[in-house]
Amino acid sequence: MSAIPLGMSRTALVRIERSVIIASTAIAAVAAWLWLANSRSGMLVAPYHHQSGADPFFYTVMMWQAMMIVMMAPTVLPWMLALAAVTPDAALRRVGAFTAAYFVVWLAYSGVMSAAQLVLQDSGRLPDGKLGGMVAGTVLIASGIFQFLPFKNACLSHCRNPLTYFMSRWRNGSCGVSVLGWFMAPIVSVAAGC
Repeated sequence: MSAIPLGMSRTALVRIERSVIIASTAIAAVAAWLWLANSRSGMLVAPYHHQSGADPFFYTVMMWQAMMIVMMAPTVLPWMLALAAVTPDAALRRVGAFTAAYFVVWLAYSGVMSAAQLVLQDSGRLPDGKLGGMVAGTVLIASGIFQFLPFKNACLSHCRNPLTYFMSRWRNGSCGVSVLGWFMAPIVSVAAGC
């Protein structure tokens, strides 16, 4: 167990750690929102059309990652708080490792989606940076059907109770916490389609 500063109760320390986690999550989400809002006037214009090369790939990955942070930070916050509750001896360190692993998964996703977006743009299949009506409609219908699949409900059952998920899959050490982050990201992403 970590040393509690002189004159501070364990409850006060837990309250401070929770506040740091919540504030950090809020700051990351707001920073990502601000980057996305500002990027509309910079590299990502005409609408969402990028030039070929390394720089556009980098900026497209940044755009996708910023969108993931904005969307997934509120979703992962209960998980971070649950992890802090079950690891009072090193809550901030373990929550940091878990969150880093979680967003590394999203960074990989951002890289794949950026490559796909740039390939589609270069091939002319994303006119004006948007999908055609039929493809967009098909994606919308598939998303609606997905809402009723048992697979989504199975993932959602894990999402709704992070404490049970942690307790049943716990591994000691920061590496174990990172592994939980790696495996939890796809579950949350599937269930977030609710």
